[in-house]
Amino acid sequence: MNKLDLGWVIGFLEGEGSFICRQVRPRYTTARECNIQATGTDRDTMEHLHLLIGGQLRGPYKWSKKPNAKPLFRWTLAKRKDVFDLLTLIKLHMSARRQTKIQIMLDYIKSRPIGKWERKAG
Repeated sequence: MNKLDLGWVIGFLEGEGSFICRQVRPRYTTARECNIQATGTDRDTMEHLHLLIGGQLRGPYKWSKKPNAKPLFRWTLAKRKDVFDLLTLIKLHMSARRQTKIQIMLDYIKSRPIGKWERKAG
């Protein structure tokens, strides 16, 4: 990714991104899911994000009963290694609030062993 694209990604995620690290099934496990999400109504913008980073792009979704409401698209990056790599790349360029959340996510990801489904073939 070139510097211009990286700057675009950083700006977009600063404004529209969600950095999620939450406990999965709290009664049964201490495991957490850590992912990055963004939601938007502009298909071309969401497709550009998907093209630059990968992950999953889903939609369009109808989210409003209003007849003129634009459809909604959701991008998610969930593979632990991909999340870790992106967070490491963007952390220093994000706001203090986002940096705090990103550090929590990085610390958690570093503390967990990589599952067999995430290991590289070879």
